[in-house]
Amino acid sequence: MVRTTLRDSIGKLIEVLGSEETEKIIKYIVSTSSYEETIDKKDISYLRLRSNKSFETHKIIMLLNHYHKYLLLTEEYIATQLDQINEEHRNHRKSKDQESTVDLKFFSFKAEQKRLQTYFPNILRTSLFIALCSFLEDVIKNGINSHKSNHKFKKLEEKGNIESAKIILIKEIKIKDIEKLKWDYFINLFRIRNDLVHNGGKINNSRKVDLEAYKISKDENEYLVLSKEALDFIFKESIEFIEQFSSLVIMDL
Repeated sequence: MVRTTLRDSIGKLIEVLGSEETEKIIKYIVSTSSYEETIDKKDISYLRLRSNKSFETHKIIMLLNHYHKYLLLTEEYIATQLDQINEEHRNHRKSKDQESTVDLKFFSFKAEQKRLQTYFPNILRTSLFIALCSFLEDVIKNGINSHKSNHKFKKLEEKGNIESAKIILIKEIKIKDIEKLKWDYFINLFRIRNDLVHNGGKINNSRKVDLEAYKISKDENEYLVLSKEALDFIFKESIEFIEQFSSLVIMDL
């Protein structure tokens, strides 16, 4: 009974102070040994578990934010380098009075321009997109495997990993409100990921996916085109999803 009251009290604190401030209070209680004389050992164990799970959740969100920040900083660096070589090329053409002629410097410029406009951004965005999907998949699987219900993740027949996780959480573990998360958004996100990994970026599994919902386009040959805006948007959606997932699954004590 005391333990239930403690959990209710923590719930009220979260409502009033927010989860971040509440977790600071819990960490203080756990780190103060004198409290162990007045609080039941089961409650101390619960507080320690909650503190550990809170740290785990904050670490996951922090890593996602690092991925996102890396994307933005690298995109900014590439754009700066492109501006720089464009300016150098303009100055070179003016100094040589060769506005309408082609020299070796011009071909060198066009090659570098192609790298910075196309190759480098494509490598960056595709790599981060695939890494993000792998990270999300691990968080979801580990969330199921470490849940108090002792369920273990298993891929269901003819289902992808994210769809399998959704079914396990809703039908087997029966996490309250878990069905309200944007599962379809991420199930389709992984269809896009599979085309990038297994089909060289050409549309196949993602043919029926509404690419506009991800701000992703396709070129004339039906290859997926990932823009900076697309990745920025997908990262924000992913962070929001994992925050909700963590609250409902990882913090379900």
